[in-house]
Amino acid sequence: MLPLIFASSFTPSSYILQLFYKNRQDFVAKGDPDTPVDFCYAIRVEQLPPELRTRLALFAYFERIFPTKVRQATVYLETGLLQKLCNERQRAIECVEKAVAFTRVYPYKPTPRATIGGLCFRGGEEVDVIEHYSREIERLNEEVDVMRASILLESSSRHEEEIPEASAGEGNESTWEENHITPVSTPVSSTGVVTFSSLRAKQSAIQCEMSGIADNITVFSAADRKGILWKNMTVSLTRQKVLGAQVACLWIAGILFWTIPISFVTSLANLNSILAAIGVDAVDSDAAWYGLVAGLLPVIFLAVFMVVLYMAIKAAGTHWIRFKSLAEVDAYALYWHQFFQFANLWLILFSGSLFNQLDSLLKDPTEIIKIIAKALPGASVFFANMIAVGGLGSFGLELSMLPYYGITLLKNLLKPEALQTQRMLDDAKTPPVILWSEIIPPHVFVFLVMMMYMPIVPLMELFALVYFGGTYIVWKHQCLHVYSQPFEGGGHSTWESLFGFLMASIYMSEGVFIAYMGIKEAPGQAACGFVPLVASIMVHVAINKNIRRPLQNLSLQVATDIDLADCGLENTGDNAVEDQIYAQPVLRARLEERRPLPYRHQDEAEAYEEISDANEEI
Repeated sequence: MLPLIFASSFTPSSYILQLFYKNRQDFVAKGDPDTPVDFCYAIRVEQLPPELRTRLALFAYFERIFPTKVRQATVYLETGLLQKLCNERQRAIECVEKAVAFTRVYPYKPTPRATIGGLCFRGGEEVDVIEHYSREIERLNEEVDVMRASILLESSSRHEEEIPEASAGEGNESTWEENHITPVSTPVSSTGVVTFSSLRAKQSAIQCEMSGIADNITVFSAADRKGILWKNMTVSLTRQKVLGAQVACLWIAGILFWTIPISFVTSLANLNSILAAIGVDAVDSDAAWYGLVAGLLPVIFLAVFMVVLYMAIKAAGTHWIRFKSLAEVDAYALYWHQFFQFANLWLILFSGSLFNQLDSLLKDPTEIIKIIAKALPGASVFFANMIAVGGLGSFGLELSMLPYYGITLLKNLLKPEALQTQRMLDDAKTPPVILWSEIIPPHVFVFLVMMMYMPIVPLMELFALVYFGGTYIVWKHQCLHVYSQPFEGGGHSTWESLFGFLMASIYMSEGVFIAYMGIKEAPGQAACGFVPLVASIMVHVAINKNIRRPLQNLSLQVATDIDLADCGLENTGDNAVEDQIYAQPVLRARLEERRPLPYRHQDEAEAYEEISDANEEI
């Protein structure tokens, strides 16, 4: 009983909470040093009415509410055709780079050739890859320039803005009229971004009701630009809500039918039954290898199932619901991944008995308490094996990065470094990314198991001690020296969701303890179990009141103090697309890639030196 009371009433020390409060407040106010300053001053506006779906109209709307505090405004356009041309150009660029790499490694061989046109691998024209795709790049550059200019011209004429004279193309000095550019009707989305020059104005826009009309001008904090999924930015918020509800029904149904893979996993512990089913003679169940295989096989299969499930959840958030940032996808994946982890515990405990005894449960719901009391001791071996594999096994793999280096080694064997383009080499140097939605749920699951079994199987505390001690050491090293986070997630996954799931784990463990003691006819111990339950509720309420709610948004008082100290952002009044950090990349010519990279970076440096020497001689 004492370990449960101690663990249930355990909360972070006041020092840690104060430190977290200060650091979290600093992040909400100023962001990190490596993030753009505009990130802290930008909002995402959803459900824009038709009359506000232009840059000038959106700018004027917020300028009227926050005079002289609006810096930039962007309304996102449907640029699918332009993006398709850019993707086609990128494929042509990479084809040229690969062909150049081949000719540099094998200069004595003919240049690569490809068959263009034809049907079902028949017919077509055989062409030189470098020459053909170089011409394609030039053609696509012109088409991209013309289509981009047409989109911007139509967008500008829609709200009577001044049109730039020069085309967006690099090195193209012809005017719009000379190219005979005509506006292209481009659908406009209901999503926009507004950047303020004052932090107080931004926080006021987030915390206040903007229009007073339901489903009209909904405001959120803007995501880090490096984590935005640009292809999803034009999806309406209403559509996302509808699709999210549909997928949520699918996941709930999946949890109900998750008993099928769980039953398969638990059945793997009985190897002789499996061998008999396939017509193989039974083996000695007392052998050491039998116990090792029977204990590890279910754990490994369950881990494989969870990886597949996680990939499905992430794909649903990215490609079906189409969230607009990687941070939203990560938070969504963490939420449902953790739900399935919780389902794993209960389904493993019941091992199908809950569904087999459904009729008796409907007649007497208290039977579920007896089922849990009977199942808890028997399932402890499975959970101990899971923690051991998750600790001793995964720590070594994580520190050594064997999967990551194994994939890299396989790629190098299939394509030696000399045949790889500079782009491939640069991509290989990019450090791996931490996916909190993949990493956190297994740790919370172990925390739930530990809390559940502490008063019943005290030995589980040692397993948990080794697991969480190793987790702290390993992941501290990985986060500081191995992984890199390319975008800021805002802390939703690691604070909002994680804290709620940890408290749910504590509540579940305390409820099971009270029920278990009641079944074992120990009313005194069961009554004592209500003490940590009440203490947990009080701590939960206090943290929500004093930390979580104040940190959801930056207070106007703190925002005002920061504005007075930092003077906010400079309000340049320039609303051109090229100068907007939250403008769509396909509309910003300065960001595009128009020609292949050299075979190696030193080739480019040598060419630059030759040009410089020639200029000096002249």
